[in-house]
Amino acid sequence: MQADGSNLTQLAEDGLMPEWSPDGRLIAFASFTSGNSDVWIVGSDGSNPINLTVSNLGADRSPQWSPDGKHLAYIAEDPSRVNANIWVIEPDGSNPAKLTEDQNYIYDILCWSPNGESIASTVTVIDPKVTDFEDITRDNQVQVNGFEIIKLSNLETANFAAGKTITRLVWSPQGDTIAFSALTSDIAAGNTYTDIWIVHLDNPDPINLTNNTAFAGFDGYPAWSLDSSYLAFVSFEEGKGNLYTLKMDDSTITNLTNAFGGINLIGSPDWSPDGQKIAFSLDNGNGPDIWVINADGSNPVNLTATYQ
Repeated sequence: MQADGSNLTQLAEDGLMPEWSPDGRLIAFASFTSGNSDVWIVGSDGSNPINLTVSNLGADRSPQWSPDGKHLAYIAEDPSRVNANIWVIEPDGSNPAKLTEDQNYIYDILCWSPNGESIASTVTVIDPKVTDFEDITRDNQVQVNGFEIIKLSNLETANFAAGKTITRLVWSPQGDTIAFSALTSDIAAGNTYTDIWIVHLDNPDPINLTNNTAFAGFDGYPAWSLDSSYLAFVSFEEGKGNLYTLKMDDSTITNLTNAFGGINLIGSPDWSPDGQKIAFSLDNGNGPDIWVINADGSNPVNLTATYQ
């Protein structure tokens, strides 16, 4: 749809994980249309849908465009679902290439570096004795490996945030920092929650941005502003969710949606290119809608209230 909510157009059925191409002409997505999860592309007007990975017997998902739009990275699971490796392919379906050959590794969340030279991905290592996904248990899941950065020129890897179960991974537009949300378990208190973290790539020690008394629940969905000066994120405290921004230079945190009231299930914030607005989903008890709000918290607008 248009940014004001007009001209809603359905592009595909069974579409998941949509991602715009850098030039805005195409959208990549995962779909079960063929009976298996495959990576597709479609024109932004819904024209010419193409299945890029129909020949793969495993499940393909999580497509991510390279910054120059010449490649798509995606995750391909083998039929056992114990191995899930990273592939790249060109938007016409040509030249598929497997970047990782790890056995009993599950790569999951992907993001490209802004210069297109590297790909970051979360990774979990499974006990080699496991041969089927249904057999995976807490006891034989060997290690949650945080995330890896894979340099495309030579496929060298570097590991960061080892031991953390990461739920979202986003590279800053300036290219020097990665933000992520990670599961934190406070067993003594009986709590399981997530925090927002960052890693500066010249100093790989993770920094927890939301480990304080104001944010003691679920903190997730970090999203960078285009100039990397802010992170938007969602926090759920005592059953209520709100959208926040965090200013990176002085750690100022602003609640953008507290005035909404009620129980708000908020997710998936995304900045406008000019940094003036944030789009997000919100379910205030009547089903989810797409909203936009000014970056200072003013003028919230429901774009999809008329769509059922």
